[in-house]
Amino acid sequence: MVAAVTGVALGAGCRLALACDVRIVADDARLGLKEVRYALLPGLGGTAALPRLVGRERAPDLMVTGREWSGAEAVGLGLALRALPAGGVLAAARDYAAEVAQAPRVAVAHIKAAVDVADWDRNLAAAAVGQTACIRAAAGSLPS
Repeated sequence: MVAAVTGVALGAGCRLALACDVRIVADDARLGLKEVRYALLPGLGGTAALPRLVGRERAPDLMVTGREWSGAEAVGLGLALRALPAGGVLAAARDYAAEVAQAPRVAVAHIKAAVDVADWDRNLAAAAVGQTACIRAAAGSLPS
């Protein structure tokens, strides 16, 4: 999934964007997990997604301070692929999605599955399963 973020994405809106595979954001977008200011934790997977994206040290900092970050800063933090002027975000997200849609589905699915496995050995095993599936799919499409 590709998120196109313009304007304000705080709390649940930010977590929705974090749940996507790729985020393309406006330079001046405002993002943040401000739940701590209300004596709450980020729900809906925020405490799991953020550390995977920015690391164990930076994630708690962003959550315990409740500070906002801009779209431009999101790229530097590793939270977004690209930051653009707001008017170009949706088109860029559509173009990216169209490019990914052209790739073989079996390869994309197995790449996503392997990337989501953090443990080194399990990641390699998932990648091997994916590679086998891709080879089988390619062999099935060859003329006899």
